[in-house]
Amino acid sequence: MDSFEVLIVDDDKSVTDLLLGQFKDRPDIHVIAASSARDAMDVVKKHFFHVAFVDMQLTKNTADGMGVFNYLRNSRPSCKAILLTAYPDVYQKELFVLFNPLFPQAHGAIDKSDYALFATTVVDKLSAAWLLGKRVVVGLPALAELVRLKAANTDVRVTDAEIDFVLSSLMGQGIEPQPDQSDAALLMNTIELSELEGGRSRSVVTAGRPKDAAGNLGIWCVIKIGPRSEVEQEYSRYCSYVRFSVALNHRVELLGERFADTTGAICYSFAGRSPFTVRSLFELFRTGEDATPYFDLMFSRGNQELYGRRGPRRDLAAYFNATYRLDPRRIHRTIEDFLDTLIDSLRQEPDLAGSEIMTRASVGRLSRAFSATIIRQPLETCIVHGDMNANNVIVAEDGRVIYIDYFHTGCGPRTVDFAALEGSLRLATCPGTIGGVLSDGEREESAWRAAWRNAPFDDSGTGPYWARTSRTLASFAKDNFSDLTAEEYAATCLLWGARLFRVTQLSQLERLRVLLWMVQCAAVIT
Repeated sequence: MDSFEVLIVDDDKSVTDLLLGQFKDRPDIHVIAASSARDAMDVVKKHFFHVAFVDMQLTKNTADGMGVFNYLRNSRPSCKAILLTAYPDVYQKELFVLFNPLFPQAHGAIDKSDYALFATTVVDKLSAAWLLGKRVVVGLPALAELVRLKAANTDVRVTDAEIDFVLSSLMGQGIEPQPDQSDAALLMNTIELSELEGGRSRSVVTAGRPKDAAGNLGIWCVIKIGPRSEVEQEYSRYCSYVRFSVALNHRVELLGERFADTTGAICYSFAGRSPFTVRSLFELFRTGEDATPYFDLMFSRGNQELYGRRGPRRDLAAYFNATYRLDPRRIHRTIEDFLDTLIDSLRQEPDLAGSEIMTRASVGRLSRAFSATIIRQPLETCIVHGDMNANNVIVAEDGRVIYIDYFHTGCGPRTVDFAALEGSLRLATCPGTIGGVLSDGEREESAWRAAWRNAPFDDSGTGPYWARTSRTLASFAKDNFSDLTAEEYAATCLLWGARLFRVTQLSQLERLRVLLWMVQCAAVIT
């Protein structure tokens, strides 16, 4: 990041003009001024700041600067807020609030009689520390736009400067003390990140290799950029369930985490030697490549660091509601609305109008399945990843795998990770026509029999790629949990399918594909 952003809030124009004039010839230091609390908050909504100087008294005999400090603390927590006041004796109560050790709202204070010297010195020193070890994120505007598209609508704008700040600081900018500048050419100071396709969460998952000034490449990094609260929780869960429990050859290495205002970023790498190329398991599914070697690394009985750590019994409905906020009753209403639209579409397709796979009777089974005893029956749990969709499994050309996105890692239903991969498998191989999707749906029953009754797939005995891979997944689940029943597996897959079905980014065909899988799962448990 090659700029330092400053806010000055004061009703005295001579005060704001002093700072504006002091740095007007510095293209790397940007100063914005506001003269009232309302103006300041409007500016803060739209801009990222490294430091803000705020006058306590913006209106005569009124401590309205407190509102700005509170807004900065809640909306721009990475900004260093510094108090300006000429009346410290008058506003003692407010000073104690600002410097409360449990909830500080200010990072320092300047007597306005010393403002001309100290404010300039503060900006000089803070900007020098930040700008000394610049890092460059290639293609930042496009990346920031991706983050904005996925972000929830808030009053505070996710700016390019904020994304630049969180990624540059993640790479080492602003960390003191900086290495000797004679070694600057040796530092990994540039990175170009490419989005790993297929993700449907509110975060953007990217991969890239940093490089130094001579173009020498560093290790592969996977960087997730998303809402600050979600990245904070993922970091917490990684530290609690992964870092001190799982061996390096079975997990990702956490390189660092940084938090800005609305966003955060967390960076992982392969433990040990860095691979030359990486891709997601979703890409592998989509190309039809054999996934068995990767499943063996993930789920073999020798890898019991997660699935071998058993927890208390818990019912599926309670877990899915608490973890994913899933209410099956609301999902069922959404399914009925979707089905009405689908039936209208089928009437326009002469070759498909007679299809019986999506009758109301078959979908009506879902309602009974959501109320089935096994959905609310206490079942075995263990430590699970919690969101093992195939986009969160990164594979290298040498066969290694790493997991990313630990937001839901913890104690959960023992087959929930298998269910997540089952869902990803069907989305990755989803046909491009409604006829193709319905054809796959008609194969769900034979695929289930092949996985759980060792029956042949069909007359050919081979079955489609997704069905063969699904059987392999189920075999690993049964190998891990010797007492696993088909009903428990189906119930977990049903609820995971319901979670997928509500994802708004799914196309109509993808949603139909998930629904057909859910219908088969419902048939198993009703």
